[in-house]
Amino acid sequence: MDREADNRAKGAGPRGIDEALDTMLADTHGKDHIRIGDILDTFGRQAFGPLILVPAVLLTLPTGALPGVPLVLGAFIAVICFEIVLGTHKPTIPRLFSRLKMKRQSVVKARQGADGIIGFVDRLIRPRLTFLVGHPFLEIIAVICIALCMLLLPLEFVPFATAIPGTVLILMGLAITARDGLLAMLGLISAGGAGVGAWAMLS
Repeated sequence: MDREADNRAKGAGPRGIDEALDTMLADTHGKDHIRIGDILDTFGRQAFGPLILVPAVLLTLPTGALPGVPLVLGAFIAVICFEIVLGTHKPTIPRLFSRLKMKRQSVVKARQGADGIIGFVDRLIRPRLTFLVGHPFLEIIAVICIALCMLLLPLEFVPFATAIPGTVLILMGLAITARDGLLAMLGLISAGGAGVGAWAMLS
C-alpha cells in the first residue's frame, strides 16, 4: 500500500495540494467530467480543509478562467465554510449543486502545468501553532473565506482575477488541512490584501 492509500485507510486527510489533487483525480479515473459531488465523495469523511483547498486550487489554475466555474467553485466553498460556522461535523451540499461539473482533462492539464509550484508550496507546510486552526479561530477563518467567495462574483468578469481570492483560499484550505497555524496567519493577512487588490481592479 502506497503512502496515499495508507493515509486514506487511516482516515487521514491529504498532506498538501499535490496529494489532494492526485487523490481526487484517482477517484475520478475513467470519467470525462469531475462533479462537485466527487470532491465531497473523496474528502467528505476526512476534513473540511480539502473541501476548501481543492476548489480553491482549481480557481487559480486555468480552469478558473472557464465561464461559470468560479461562481460554482466559490458557492461550493462558501457552503462548506458556512457549515463550519454552524458547527456541522460532516459536510453536506444540496444534491442538485453536487451535479455541477467540469471537464476532467482540463483539470489534469492544469495540474500538470503547475506541478513545480505545487511541489514547492507543499514542502513549506507542516503542523505548527495548531491552536490557530481550532475553535474559535476556525470559525473566523470560515467567515473570511465566505467573504472571499463573494468577491468572485464581480471578479469573474476580469480575466484571471479570480486567482486573487483563490490564492488566499488556498492558504486557508492548506492551513486547515495541514493544521498549520502560521499559514492561517499568513492567509488572514493576505485576505486584506486581496480585498484591496480586488477593489483596485474593479474601480
